[in-house]
Amino acid sequence: MSDIDTIEDIYEAVGHEGRWRRLNDRLASAAPLSTEVAWHLAIGREAHDQQVRVSGEISTFMMVQDQLTIGALVVDTDGRIIHANAIASRHLAERAALTRVGEKVHAVAMDDGGVLSDAIKQASLATNAGRNPFLLLRRERRLPLCVVVVSTRPSDGAYENRRSVVLLLVDPELAAPPGTDVLRALFGFTAREAELAAILMTGCGLEEGARTLGVAMTTARTFLAHITAKTESHSQPELMHRLLSIPNVTQRR
Repeated sequence: MSDIDTIEDIYEAVGHEGRWRRLNDRLASAAPLSTEVAWHLAIGREAHDQQVRVSGEISTFMMVQDQLTIGALVVDTDGRIIHANAIASRHLAERAALTRVGEKVHAVAMDDGGVLSDAIKQASLATNAGRNPFLLLRRERRLPLCVVVVSTRPSDGAYENRRSVVLLLVDPELAAPPGTDVLRALFGFTAREAELAAILMTGCGLEEGARTLGVAMTTARTFLAHITAKTESHSQPELMHRLLSIPNVTQRR
């Protein structure tokens, strides 16, 4: 086998435990490796170890998410699905808000498609770290599906273009937001601020929240400003991310 074929085998085996083990066994029993092959093998080994480590972290994350009613969908920059926990898989199968088209995730509502793809691309940028878009994807005759788009840390070196993004899917029909008394105890909200926070967590917008509370939009904006400050958030998406991350607030059907 030529050096070129061997080098191709090295990079094709990256991230695949069985293929990588067989490749190493074959190279160990072969004649001394050329300098070029040895150099590529060292790079491939580092990339392989990193891929295995990241895959392990993702698997652990998905196992935890399977115990909740939060869907977790890991995608790459182009929206190709890498992993989906049980809840996310169910959302894809329902085809109510999200669906799988080939290898990629798509929003069912046509108008939401561009918003979702833009959010994924923005979250994948290293310069966008910490900004987690909060989206509402429409479902016919149902409450919208809440999606928090979370940026993950980039890979190193040649694999940094494989940066992944996690879509946390919160179904307001399944989720039981923390009670207003819990929110007040955790963040020091007033009663009305806690009521507005609970309303926003169900996927309602600020205008609908104002109508539900029976207050003017200016008052609702003031409540929102206080809620954002008390949770040390810098935006409504970050606020929703914080509130939806409160543990033990969901119930199973």
